[in-house]
Amino acid sequence: MRRRKADIAVIGMSCRFPGADGYQQFWANLENGVNSIREITPDRWSIDEYYSPDPEKPGKSISKWCGLLDHIYDFDNQFFQISPREAANMDPQQRLLLEETWRCIEDSGVPIRKLQQKTTSVYVGVMTTDYRQHLASPEQMPDSYACLGNYESILANRISYWFDFHGISKPVNAACASSLVAIHEAKQALMRGDCDYALIACVNTNLHPLKYISFSKSRMLSPDGQCKTFDIDANGYVPGDGVGVLLLQRLEEAVQNGIVVHGLIKGTAVNHSGKSISITAPSIQAQQEVILSAYRDADINPETVTYVEAHGTGTSLGDPIEIEALTRAFREYTYRNQFCRIGSVKTNIGHLEGAAGIAGIIKVLLMMKHKKIPATLNLNTLNPIISFEDTPFLVSGNCEDWKSGESDGLSLRAGVSSFGFGGVNSHVLLEEYVPDEKEEPELEEQPELFLLSAKNPASLERMIGEWMDLLQHDTRPPFRLRDICLTMQTGRAAFPYRYGRLVKNREELMMAVQSAAQFPTHVKVGITAWGLHIGEFSWKGYSDIESLVSSSPIYRRHLEDGMKMLKAIRVSKSIRDGLYEENWEGPHGSIYLFISGYAYVITLMELGLKPDQVSAQKSGIWIAMAITGMMSMKDILTVISKKTKPGNDFLARPAIPFYDCLRDMTYPSFLIQEEYVVELLNSMNGQTLTVISEYVYKARLLYESQYTFKKTLDDWIELVQSTCGLRMRHWLYDNDLLNEASNLYEIEKKILLISIVYSIRKLNQKWDIQEQRIIGDLRFYELIDLLMDGVITKEVITELVSNTIPDFSLAAKKLQQNAGKLNPARSYSLLRQYNSRLQEIPEMNEWIEAAEDTVRAVSKIRKNSFVLGKTEWNAEGQMGHIALSSDGDLKTCFQENLLRLWLNGNDISWELLNRNEKYQSLHLPTYSFQRETFQLASPRRIVSKQVVDSVKPMPDDDQLKQLLTKLGAGEIEVEEIKSLMGDT
Repeated sequence: MRRRKADIAVIGMSCRFPGADGYQQFWANLENGVNSIREITPDRWSIDEYYSPDPEKPGKSISKWCGLLDHIYDFDNQFFQISPREAANMDPQQRLLLEETWRCIEDSGVPIRKLQQKTTSVYVGVMTTDYRQHLASPEQMPDSYACLGNYESILANRISYWFDFHGISKPVNAACASSLVAIHEAKQALMRGDCDYALIACVNTNLHPLKYISFSKSRMLSPDGQCKTFDIDANGYVPGDGVGVLLLQRLEEAVQNGIVVHGLIKGTAVNHSGKSISITAPSIQAQQEVILSAYRDADINPETVTYVEAHGTGTSLGDPIEIEALTRAFREYTYRNQFCRIGSVKTNIGHLEGAAGIAGIIKVLLMMKHKKIPATLNLNTLNPIISFEDTPFLVSGNCEDWKSGESDGLSLRAGVSSFGFGGVNSHVLLEEYVPDEKEEPELEEQPELFLLSAKNPASLERMIGEWMDLLQHDTRPPFRLRDICLTMQTGRAAFPYRYGRLVKNREELMMAVQSAAQFPTHVKVGITAWGLHIGEFSWKGYSDIESLVSSSPIYRRHLEDGMKMLKAIRVSKSIRDGLYEENWEGPHGSIYLFISGYAYVITLMELGLKPDQVSAQKSGIWIAMAITGMMSMKDILTVISKKTKPGNDFLARPAIPFYDCLRDMTYPSFLIQEEYVVELLNSMNGQTLTVISEYVYKARLLYESQYTFKKTLDDWIELVQSTCGLRMRHWLYDNDLLNEASNLYEIEKKILLISIVYSIRKLNQKWDIQEQRIIGDLRFYELIDLLMDGVITKEVITELVSNTIPDFSLAAKKLQQNAGKLNPARSYSLLRQYNSRLQEIPEMNEWIEAAEDTVRAVSKIRKNSFVLGKTEWNAEGQMGHIALSSDGDLKTCFQENLLRLWLNGNDISWELLNRNEKYQSLHLPTYSFQRETFQLASPRRIVSKQVVDSVKPMPDDDQLKQLLTKLGAGEIEVEEIKSLMGDT
């Protein structure tokens, strides 16, 4: 038998089917026998124009019915940062896939970052591209986005692109078998180890009448608009819309990760009928073989299968052939009759063609969850061609309980078939997942952080409503509060509109959700322009920190690192052991307070607190110096333990700017002085300028053929003309200038060299091409780095080079103003040499004593600061500050501080925080999209409701300046400006 670890787990699931937005609603419809077929609506095409009951009438369809998705053209383009213009050109199938993929990932509880770090493959099942047929009509004028929005490859590729997945990205078009073929390929890839996760996303829409007209002439469609599977009146199928997405993972890994599994994929098989009566005619032998192949792949006996989700399109010949093929396959193993129920979801929602198989898979997974078999609709009289009493099968006529077979009492098993009208056959075997051990919910819950966020208030409000429904009406066994909260922390992205609360039990969770709409916060995600002020911690002994030591591995690790450092500087064991005493009131209390306080702050920083400035007073000054790098941990502990006295030789320039509250001045991470700027300019010496010819020849070629390079260099040409009155474009083609060996053209050569190297760097950066460096002086490339980062501007460098007496002092001041733009990923080796020591503090002993003074109050701290620890300040100094608690139970304080940070824009690494925690990742409410309508409209134009509503004159200069000012202040995102402009 196969090993259990060979099974593939379905860990995430989402769908939109006719009459159902989500699988909970889909199940309710199945259980209640809802028929979701209706007449085609005018937003698709005109029934009056294209419908006729006469199958011979040219250009007409005998069917006017469909399993329709509501609001098929609606899409949350802003969530996916897609302009209205591009969205209008995108096939609605692409839009549906993006939204449902997001919801499927959220349903799984797997962080998107994890899917990005691992190999995640994407397989998209599809059959039709109706939207492209609209675009190809003579009345439409194709847009630049038309092909990108409508080719089948992009259905998969856009998912991989937007979600940043790096595995295979493949559309699968096997007609009605597309879904199961995609699942088969994904399973094989997972089994081979080609990927760690696989997304199967299948979609079908009915937007154009061509298929209806053609299939009417082929007598494939039902003239009365119903799929009557296995009924005597079966006369064809009715198409349907739908989208379904599954996330797959190897079972062994899913169990290790604590994922709640929807069900298992045991076996799959795919084949083709080969040469048969016609390309569309089904083959009994081929269907039999594909079913047997699936059972061989799963290594299970069909006698243990108690339900089959048939392809069941509802044709007078296709249904008998399918039953005959199934019967022959089962007869290879058993001669028992009528032990296996059979049905077809097509009687509920129509035939979803490219998404038909995934609809059947999702139906069966829901059946396993609820242990019920829904009724097959439209069944009045069984097709007399089929002798069901002589087969293993019994049509499910009513909704009934589902019990496993006699020989397999542990789990439910089912088969799902899909057959493409071009001859592709596929079969998948599913099994209910039964965990080895079921944990009972804990009676006593610890306080946990419950978080919700969305990109806009409307989406957040709808999500709150879904949580209210879940908590009020959910009939499932009670979840552990910890599982709920950790799933929401790690399995959801953080968006600008946020709500969070620390809750202790289900009742408090209900109260939190009820009040959520009243207390949302709006933050700029990723913009954390906050200072951190560290005062004095009030802990008196180990008991004050013990709760966090025992609950946080990160805090415990940093605390242990401090103790190891004490041992390294030869502090006695008796003093080290004093950390674990109840009372720290001795000569060594300052050591324990520093180590525990530093561990607390550095833990917050490791999890997401990223201050752009640090300040401190009292004993917090030591912690501040440690986290900014002004002093090493070793040096601080040496001073605090009285092994040496503080001296200025200990002080390094801070890695994070340090604000001195007492002297009202900031010590920047880099101090840019006149001498440094002089040395930068000295890099453009005679030796460096010898390469100018090589760069100019390359620039001439690129200037004529490469848009990005030309545009960048033109900016330089315009700048040099406006600031210096010099004709730089002329220099580019002046061979006399290149051949002149004297200093006659030194200024021109310097400006040319800088501008060309900068423009080439811009080009390389855009396409991630490695730069080729031919200049030996590394100072020159540091100058280019500063230009790239905006620390030194083109104007400043042009003025320095073009003036015979450069003002280096003024240039240094301008560079210092832009020092915040320095890229920490760069080496800046010369700048770091000039900043190896902190010079602004004249006498460290006096400075430390003043900072630790308990009498002196802080007069000013930056308003947007987090304050941690006891601090003395005047009333004015408290304005705009957010206190981070350090009093009370430290574990609870720690959770509250993380919540405050998150609610104020810091993205917390919840996955890192909970990395070693055991919890079940639950299937909980997913994101609620806020959609707009995007649809092909009038001839020769592609518009959307959003575009029409937002048609405004282009902004004038003043309005444009206001937008740019807001952008610089972080009050508006680039994508918001693009959206306002109607483009990406």
